[in-house]
Amino acid sequence: LTKGKYVLLGRSIKRFSQAIENDSDLNKVVDFIICLESLYSSKETELSHRFAMRIASVLGQTPKEKIKIEELMRQLYNLRSKIVHGDTIPPVELDGEVIGSEENMDQCLKILEKISRNSIKLFLQLINDYEGKEELHKIIDHSIYDPKLQKLFLKNLKKIKFELEI
Repeated sequence: LTKGKYVLLGRSIKRFSQAIENDSDLNKVVDFIICLESLYSSKETELSHRFAMRIASVLGQTPKEKIKIEELMRQLYNLRSKIVHGDTIPPVELDGEVIGSEENMDQCLKILEKISRNSIKLFLQLINDYEGKEELHKIIDHSIYDPKLQKLFLKNLKKIKFELEI
């Protein structure tokens, strides 16, 4: 996983491993987000928007779930930025409830681990069908408007038995 189109998976798996082994909750957040950035981010503008949108469009199984995932991932991306830049740590909310704070990140970390683990599994399946990361991102972006592509992701999610339960 160190050459060609598989580099994104190698980097993602390395950061996933670091997150699992890390003792600091805030460092785990940073590692999990970098793990996901390796898969979903590119050099485009509006990084946090595209990052959150791509994760939601690939992992969300219903329109309501896609919205929840996108909102949560925007908050988590912002949290990662605050941690990295030494700013005050904002609470992370889901459905009006705080699920993460500087004092307690347990629920956030469980969700991040599940999203990261299943994103890696999904990309391991998908990458073989595409030339590389750019083509895969293009398909993910087009899936927002194409129900056939959404069904493709749902089919692959069923193969890896992904259920977010947020």
